[in-house]
Amino acid sequence: MSEVVPIEHHEAFLTSSRPHILMITNHGIHQWEVIPGLPDTGGQNVFVNQFTATVVDLGFKVTIVNRGGYPHPLTGEMRSGLDYQDEHQRILFIEDDKKAFVRKEDMHEQLSQLFEYLKAFLADEGTAIDLIISHYWDAAALGILLNKALPRPVKHVWVPHSVGTLKKRNMPPETWQDLRIDERIAAEKALVPDLDGIAATSPVIRQALKDDYDYDSNLFLPPCIQADRYHPRAIEPDHEIWTFLSEATGLPINQVRGCKVVFEVSRTDRTKQKDVLIKAFAKVHKKIPDTLLVVSIDDTETELAGELKTLIKETGIENHTAAIGYEWARLPYIHAISSVYCSPSIMEGFGMAIQEAAATAVPGVGSHLVPFLTDYLIGDETEQIKPEGAARAIVKGEGGIMVQGGDVDGFAYALEMLLTDDHLRRTMGQQAYQITIPYFTWKHMTMRLLQAIEFELGPTPQQISREAVNKILESETIDELSVTQMFEMVRNDPELAKFRPDALYQVDPRDGAVILYNSARARRPHDYPEPPAESKTATACPICEGKTTGVIDVAGLSEGFTFINKNLFPVLYPPVNGDNDESPYGLHFLQWTSSLHDNDWHNMPVEDRVVAMKRLAALEQKLLRESAEFMPSSPSTNGKNENHGYVSIFKNYGLMVGGSLSHGHQQICFSNVMPRRFQNNWRFWQERGEVFSGYMLRENPSELLIKDYGEAMLVVPYFMKRPYYTMLLLKDTNKQYLHQLSDAQLEAVTNGWHDAIRAMLIVMPKIGRAAAYNIITSNGPGAGLYFEFLPYTQETGGLEQLGLWVCQGNPSAVASHFREILNYD
Repeated sequence: MSEVVPIEHHEAFLTSSRPHILMITNHGIHQWEVIPGLPDTGGQNVFVNQFTATVVDLGFKVTIVNRGGYPHPLTGEMRSGLDYQDEHQRILFIEDDKKAFVRKEDMHEQLSQLFEYLKAFLADEGTAIDLIISHYWDAAALGILLNKALPRPVKHVWVPHSVGTLKKRNMPPETWQDLRIDERIAAEKALVPDLDGIAATSPVIRQALKDDYDYDSNLFLPPCIQADRYHPRAIEPDHEIWTFLSEATGLPINQVRGCKVVFEVSRTDRTKQKDVLIKAFAKVHKKIPDTLLVVSIDDTETELAGELKTLIKETGIENHTAAIGYEWARLPYIHAISSVYCSPSIMEGFGMAIQEAAATAVPGVGSHLVPFLTDYLIGDETEQIKPEGAARAIVKGEGGIMVQGGDVDGFAYALEMLLTDDHLRRTMGQQAYQITIPYFTWKHMTMRLLQAIEFELGPTPQQISREAVNKILESETIDELSVTQMFEMVRNDPELAKFRPDALYQVDPRDGAVILYNSARARRPHDYPEPPAESKTATACPICEGKTTGVIDVAGLSEGFTFINKNLFPVLYPPVNGDNDESPYGLHFLQWTSSLHDNDWHNMPVEDRVVAMKRLAALEQKLLRESAEFMPSSPSTNGKNENHGYVSIFKNYGLMVGGSLSHGHQQICFSNVMPRRFQNNWRFWQERGEVFSGYMLRENPSELLIKDYGEAMLVVPYFMKRPYYTMLLLKDTNKQYLHQLSDAQLEAVTNGWHDAIRAMLIVMPKIGRAAAYNIITSNGPGAGLYFEFLPYTQETGGLEQLGLWVCQGNPSAVASHFREILNYD
């Protein structure tokens, strides 16, 4: 056994109490940075690495098992011992007496020796196994041998990726003997009784298991998307991808930028039918000259690579074809600049590459044997079209177009259809994205699998328990508290006293803006990753761990609960010694939308959203109506002056807009000073004699309406200052506060919040922005009641500081785009 490097990872791995998964992917050349062009190496290896990273994020440690004992074909480095990614995941290379690569079809003869090596390694190390997950038939056979030898057998789930009967149907009979297909089918059938579950990676494989192996699988684990890697993004004109393609084609960079790109990436294998793509593209290029084909061709596959490159020359598209090799780092950017992804493959277990394109909002064209296209992208609304010269009709679906495998004319027609119709291409790309995200994300699918196999060591969603809340509970409901008690709770809390605001404030004499100073807020905990980095491991949430302040209100939801507590880093604080002087004072609370970390307005059921909004309204009412002894009277458009003080309700999501914790929450500030936004609304009413929401309901153009909820409407304001800035307007302009709303009005408001937030979260990655937004509630005098949704889509520069706003978006286009998103939701 070779030396383990780095040794600190090894010790940490062995001493970790995390449950241990043995992830067996036996054949091929597995490594942390997969090289798909290597023999028997490709999508399965990428799948295993991404799946492993996900279960590690969920609290497991993983040993990936791969056959080694021979030099790497490219680097010459001996593949032996252990290779650690970090303290939670490693690759173990197991060996037999054959010190050379063995193709997967010939692995039968090696399994007994590989089993003995694996068994001896685990025994020597003393490592316990909690779950076995095997990939492909050879790994399953190895896992069964090991499980029978363990002192305590564990659950073993097989992920086949493909099955022999499918391959036999898709391959010509003359290849069967060389591929040892009948032996493989017999081996697969012998495995089934010794497995605890089989997770199909596509509906086609699930059906084959049922029809050919008499196994009805209820487990599903398709290839999924690394959402931080594959997502819509804006590619700047000076990005190096343009230089790369210019050098690959010999075309000037400006010409490359002006081309519509057709992309295909896969291993260089005859089943991928790259020749069909080349011929189809050549036909299209004659009609549409400003097109470019980017296709992966591995030069190590000498014979086929030579044939394909000769075909590129013979068809006259050499200067408009970038034949690329292994470009793992560049793949997301090539997807992002592509107009169409095309996969003519006739042998696909699922179709990872076309799925990655869909996650980038790129429509797909593929054969009838690409499962992700046929089972998902096509969707329910389809149209059959019979192109001239095509072997069969093509099927135009929701997120892609299906063509009979091998049909050059059919592929050419489908490509031409998308390349010549910009609206169709954008619409189909948007639908492809909606079909793929968030359903086909690794966390979603992995959690489903662990729950389905009832793995008792499996993780639970990050959340704060009711038991943890009970330990810091000061009041079950604010309905039982007086405002006097609230002030005393804050004033007498020793933890809050450590982080109270500085005894300093100033007013800008130019516009009356109030500046509050609190140096302690610089010490707030943060769990948002610094942009543009993405967190690869789950970050502990202090709220979920119960490391927060006293709770004053709890209300149950269908799952978990919503609660309100004191802000540990308040910007407003009760007056010292109870003296109400002219300086700003007050209270600062937080409402946590749900006890479940990942639940918030955009993904909670409407009943839960209404409960959360009602508790927010109850706090608003309590503070405004029962604070006469603490707060000045606040003005009113009806002259009654029933309220005291000012309640500001807002939400910061994302580091770029002031968010510190990703656990969904709102902030509630209660102050004696009218905030600037409130002053603007009050001045508007004084000058015009109507509330601002009423003005907007009347004057905002009808084409800027996004959605009407009956009691409220979501619009893009005609004076949009930043792209995708929206407003939710309550139609009853006599209502000024949340606590005045009827149940129907509250539901309409929560539906507007749900849609506006969901739309922002969809749009921002597409334009190359990390998700970050503010929500501002305009309640009180002169406002009516309205909400502003302010995504961080454009920086604020010097012109904006001078009061001249330059917006890089168009209100009509934004309204149209948001309507499109919500209609597909």
